Amino acid sequence: MEPEEEAAELLLELASQDRLKILLELDKEPSKISQLAVKLSSSIQEASRQFGRLEEVGLIEKHADGKFVLSSLGKISLSLTPAFALMGKERDYFNSHDPSYLPRPFLERMAELSEHGRIDHIDDALKFQHRVVKESEDFVWFISDQPVGHSFRESHSHFPPNVKLKLILPKSADTEVFHAARNSMGPRLEIGLVDDLRLVLAMNEKIAAFGLPTLDGRSDYSRGLVGDSPKFRDWCRDLFSHYWEKSIMKYPRNS
Repeated sequence: MEPEEEAAELLLELASQDRLKILLELDKEPSKISQLAVKLSSSIQEASRQFGRLEEVGLIEKHADGKFVLSSLGKISLSLTPAFALMGKERDYFNSHDPSYLPRPFLERMAELSEHGRIDHIDDALKFQHRVVKESEDFVWFISDQPVGHSFRESHSHFPPNVKLKLILPKSADTEVFHAARNSMGPRLEIGLVDDLRLVLAMNEKIAAFGLPTLDGRSDYSRGLVGDSPKFRDWCRDLFSHYWEKSIMKYPRNS
């Protein structure tokens, strides 16, 4: 069997809501067919048929006591379903934005974004940016293709004391507009420059949001995903760190 045929066979079994429910229940604890049939309000005959299909493709295993458990393949497959759920829920967003700008490891971790909300208007994005600053206690991080936060370049009285600000901008950005902010914040402000940047991101230690570029490669500040779950924030934190490590410091640490 060709690899694509094997993938199609596995995806076919996962595409059934009933079979997926069985996998989710077995992920909680081993169970007999009769026990799960009651939980799923299914007949023994129908439950047996679904169990047989899952066992045939190697997603579940039967123990000597008659109870079924997830196989190693079943556990791996189940861990991937949140990514498919995310893509299904946000299909309109992913059809109008280009995820290929994401480094491959972050595409493979898309399931971590399952618990999320949406930003669908530039006004909401600006409100979120102000919220990130206002609610921060430790740090504020931004990725942008242009200088962000006009308020940073003028008065900084609103910026929480001791909070560190990091900005990742393209090398073509006019960083001189941050001169006043640099004088005011000192080493608390750091700017990293990279060659090309289409993604946008804003986060603090409590909440994060990011946006993909549109299909024609333009940065989009009006639409994106937002979340405050640990997994969502860790994904955004690691994405920022990925670009930060590649950046050239405009305002180096301890300068």
